[in-house]
Amino acid sequence: MSELSRELLLKSDNFNISIALIEENIKQLQIEFVSKTKISLSESSPYHFFFDGIQQESLKEKKGDSLILKKKISNQSFLYEKELLQKIKAEFNKYNKLELLNQLENKNIELQKAYEKLKTSQEELLNRTQQMANLGGWEIDIVNMSVEWTDQVSRIHELPLNTRPNVEEGIKFYAPEARPIITEAVNQAIEKGISYDLELPFITAKGNHRWVRAIGFPEKKGKKVVRLYGFFQDITVKKSAELSLERKNKELEQFVYIASHDLQEPLRTISNFINIIDTEYNNHFDELAQKSMFYIKEATNRMSNLIKGLLDYSVIGRNEELKIVDTQKIVDAVLNDLHLAISEKDAKVNVKKLPKVYGSESELRQLFQNLISNALKFTKPETRPIVSIESKKDNLYWQFSIKDNGIGIAKKHQEKIFKIFQRLHDKNKYKGTGIGLANCQKIVQLHQGKIWLDSLPNKGSTFYFTLMEKDKM
Repeated sequence: MSELSRELLLKSDNFNISIALIEENIKQLQIEFVSKTKISLSESSPYHFFFDGIQQESLKEKKGDSLILKKKISNQSFLYEKELLQKIKAEFNKYNKLELLNQLENKNIELQKAYEKLKTSQEELLNRTQQMANLGGWEIDIVNMSVEWTDQVSRIHELPLNTRPNVEEGIKFYAPEARPIITEAVNQAIEKGISYDLELPFITAKGNHRWVRAIGFPEKKGKKVVRLYGFFQDITVKKSAELSLERKNKELEQFVYIASHDLQEPLRTISNFINIIDTEYNNHFDELAQKSMFYIKEATNRMSNLIKGLLDYSVIGRNEELKIVDTQKIVDAVLNDLHLAISEKDAKVNVKKLPKVYGSESELRQLFQNLISNALKFTKPETRPIVSIESKKDNLYWQFSIKDNGIGIAKKHQEKIFKIFQRLHDKNKYKGTGIGLANCQKIVQLHQGKIWLDSLPNKGSTFYFTLMEKDKM
């Protein structure tokens, strides 16, 4: 080569070849091969014949994925033309691509085996989970009204695992009183795209009575429902426990109502006679007798208040109509009723705009009355009471907070306060029956909400509770 330097660079996605002729005292040819596919740069490589064409001894140097060939040559023409280099590139590409495809195929086989193993494992896990939860999946093709479901749905129906009834046959498994309900739900899902979540009585193929939870979701294509799918769960154990507890609660409430109502009459008689004796004969009593009469009257009044509180607790949730109510109006009415107590304590009550919720107006009034009264009652000496009432949206619920700067409650007592007749303070210092917060908890729970507090001694308390925005019960 007559030039002082000549470089030819051929590139592909798989490798680079760089050839340079460098002039020194003796000319030097340097060839560098770089593989990007991690192939072996050995004598078995397809470009080995290129090395054979160079007669003189050379120095090979390997650096990572590169092979550098350095060869000192005389001042002569370089015989290897572009065509030969292109042939090398073609052979090299062929080798690289075949090796790469082979590697990819092997990897694909390994991944496929791993996937199949994972899929089998997941299917087994899903099947076990469904059986443990007594839960299965199903779908209905609206075009031909055909039904497909998992094996667990067959087990709940007590049918052979390969049995698939049509929609009409499936509805017949529900108890007679439940068939119109599930039929209407399916029709509404198909016609209007409305999902459903129902708990209904059910009769299996073997005549066993159960309770099931049926959940359905419509799938639309455009504006038309083309498929229904959902879940089917046996909730017999859960439902039986709920119904049993409900019956016991009703029996207990009925007992408490009757007992407290019947106790009022003899208690009133005792109270009347005590008042007569105190009025007619008080002047004839010595100091011990007068003190004893005072304690009897106090105990009688306290017993009367406890019975009244128990009676109030027992009737919470009885035949109360639930509707959309304005909590802002409820709180305004409660504050008006508590006007005297607020004035006497020079209390400051801050109320932010409150929402409308779904519930019982009278019971929610009792809830706010109890919590605001407590905020005004349990105050620190020589401290102006400050009460803040707020709300914020929390998904389908509204979360309310009633905050005070009162005496607070120690952590160890915070669960105790919601139990009936539990008191933390001297009854002579803070009046009450110890049933107010139990009433609050019962009211909130009957409204499908929850109640809790955040409090520190001498730092005040904040009572939180949630109420539904609309009918989801």
